[in-house]
Amino acid sequence: MSNHHSHSALEHEHEEIHAALHRALALSGETGAAARVLATLLKPHFEKEELYATPALSVLPEVARGQVPANVREIATATETLKAELSQMLTEHVAILEAANRMGVAARQEGQAEAAELAANLKHHALVEEEVVYPAAVLVGEVLKCRV
Repeated sequence: MSNHHSHSALEHEHEEIHAALHRALALSGETGAAARVLATLLKPHFEKEELYATPALSVLPEVARGQVPANVREIATATETLKAELSQMLTEHVAILEAANRMGVAARQEGQAEAAELAANLKHHALVEEEVVYPAAVLVGEVLKCRV
């Protein structure tokens, strides 16, 4: 029951990660320092995901029902860009996960449970994107090419 104007599950998850990261940024010590590095990597990466993957994901239920969404051209452009950027985005995941791991180690050493949990959640988030989100977005674009 989504529409093109509501937040996608991906956008919602990004907001939750940003909120937890914002709290980690306020921490002192190695955890806060590692959170600052992580934040510089996450912001542009999330922006790419929301530009390139979210349009296709927002219409996934419609496409699965055989419908062609009104914004098919926007989705086609976004998914073509996603395909072109995918290798770079996967490379960004490696850097993000390394930074998250450093934050997780520091957080555990400094007793910062929420920051340690965020680090673990980011690993799962990246895996879901690589195995489900990105392929689903690309497939939506490919299916729509066949329908228009």
